[in-house]
Amino acid sequence: MKTEIIFLVMLILLLVSSTSACIIQFPQKEYPGNPVFSGTLPSNINGTREAYLYDQILNGNYYLFYDGESDGSGNGGVPVWTIGVANSTNLTLWNDEGRILNVSASGWDDAAVSDARIYNNTAVNGLYYMYYLGCNGVSDGIPATGYQIGLATSSAIDGPYTKYANNPIITNGIDGQFDSDLSYATDVPIKINSTTWGSVEILH
Repeated sequence: MKTEIIFLVMLILLLVSSTSACIIQFPQKEYPGNPVFSGTLPSNINGTREAYLYDQILNGNYYLFYDGESDGSGNGGVPVWTIGVANSTNLTLWNDEGRILNVSASGWDDAAVSDARIYNNTAVNGLYYMYYLGCNGVSDGIPATGYQIGLATSSAIDGPYTKYANNPIITNGIDGQFDSDLSYATDVPIKINSTTWGSVEILH
């Protein structure tokens, strides 16, 4: 019995030692060329945020979708957050293509459109699907309330995108429900057909 206990202890120590040896830590360093992207256009001169890197290379380019805060031109002098895109061949030098989805003149997404996620559905109907957040509520001058989820489509990855006529596709719940104030973003998988899966931004 004593021999069995000693063997068991040695086995546990061996397993612990082997597991520890497999843990590899990589030092993380900030890229010395940061920031790699800053807004310089009227549509994003006041700031950029919510970067989303599309996970496929198209025509030799990577595509980075972002939110840009405008200087107010074209929106009645009021700065708004809208969606833009930039392209790059090396992930460090970016060519800003500017705004590809603007706020609506009125309605559920007239204060901000943001946080784009793209699904490539070109194999089915030749279109890219953009799922995005929109709101018409402002708190302390910042679009921050009443977010809902909309859809826009384009035949090209970098737009222009056309909003779906029946937006928003996911609306806020009634008073007392968990989503009564906003529908916000989490990537979840969805089944497109028997062989194709994608992901969209769904409320939480």
